[in-house]
Amino acid sequence: MHAVVGGDFGLPLDKWASGHEDEFVGLITDACQLLAARDVITAEQAAEWQILDGATVL
Repeated sequence: MHAVVGGDFGLPLDKWASGHEDEFVGLITDACQLLAARDVITAEQAAEWQILDGATVL
């Protein structure tokens, strides 16, 4: 199982999650549901989200 964040970052979940893949997928599912419930996510809000070592989503 792998996750890709943008085109520059990859995360080998089988090594990172170490047997906890179901919990990880559950966290991602919960996060997706929270984002889907929002009416609007502005570019300014998305630009503030740091995902890896200070890298932002946008």
